[in-house]
Amino acid sequence: MRTLYAVNFFLLFGFLKADVCPSYFTYQSDLDSCLLHLNTTESWPVAKTLCNQLGGELLSVHNAFQNSITANVQTNMTGSDKAWLGATRSSNGTWTWSDGTPFNYQRFSSPNDPGDCAYLDTNDVMWKITACSNQFQFLCASPSISTTPSSLTTTPSLQCLPPKQQPLYNCLQGWQYFNGSEYLVIFDKFFDDGEEYCVDQGGHLASIHHARENAFIQNLCCPSSCQTDHNKVWMAYYLLGGHWNDGKIVWSDGTPDDYRHEDCSDQQRQEGDNLLMFNWEQCSICATPGIWHYDNKDSEGATSPYLVRESVRIKSPGYMIHEAVQWSKVHRKWFFLPRRASGNEYVDYGKESMI
Repeated sequence: MRTLYAVNFFLLFGFLKADVCPSYFTYQSDLDSCLLHLNTTESWPVAKTLCNQLGGELLSVHNAFQNSITANVQTNMTGSDKAWLGATRSSNGTWTWSDGTPFNYQRFSSPNDPGDCAYLDTNDVMWKITACSNQFQFLCASPSISTTPSSLTTTPSLQCLPPKQQPLYNCLQGWQYFNGSEYLVIFDKFFDDGEEYCVDQGGHLASIHHARENAFIQNLCCPSSCQTDHNKVWMAYYLLGGHWNDGKIVWSDGTPDDYRHEDCSDQQRQEGDNLLMFNWEQCSICATPGIWHYDNKDSEGATSPYLVRESVRIKSPGYMIHEAVQWSKVHRKWFFLPRRASGNEYVDYGKESMI
């Protein structure tokens, strides 16, 4: 295989691990909060104490948008459909949040049930009241510590320099939405590490199934020149979720090999090669952003600068039912909040999956 020195990007579907959070916490951009899962089941008082000892609190929820996102986060981080919230009821019947924030939103399925604590049930995205002595998984939340919301917002478009002057990592920040799926750019990982990260967060490395999707991913980051230096390698590219296997592309998300984009004509594909998308120009005949290339950068010890995470690929005749619309102060745009989704045609009593 001819050697290609390049920087790679992963395309991934919501979490960022960064120095904005205390130790052991992970930043979740849609909730604008640092989260921690301890992988243990505890009573509500013990769960609260453990969170407090680590500098956090049990989660509070203040609107439908946060409730929907929290349900997704809970499933992805805990693997459980039930996890404690920070809601607790006092002797006079008043509900409060353990973090001291206003109790200005509620989604109890049965407000008069006995018990003084509540958990979020992702099966119906409702809150269930129960005895505080019961044991469930839980998430701890802590405010970010070194980043202001303005530095984490999604920009409506990229401001790019000429490729020869453009540093790496000038990409759209936060979730980007296209054709029923969400996309997030993450940086500097090998294929296995990137895919594992994506799966942990409820998605996969991105697959591509038509030209418009290819163009959308191509434009998530500014193109650079092949002279751009990064970890002693050159050229920016996206690492996608495809492998070359037995004469076809095998996507990590299980979707079919139903689209082929233009690729470098002088290459020889080898079994197991990763599928890359170039994001550099002015270097060779193949130096056009959006062109595909097959190579195994992991074997050369080079991480990919850009990876793309993708999730919620709902296509016709499938459907998605939205619960509400919410303005995000972090992303500065409106979100239509999904409540139910299915890959099958809608019927009144058909099987649906909760988002």
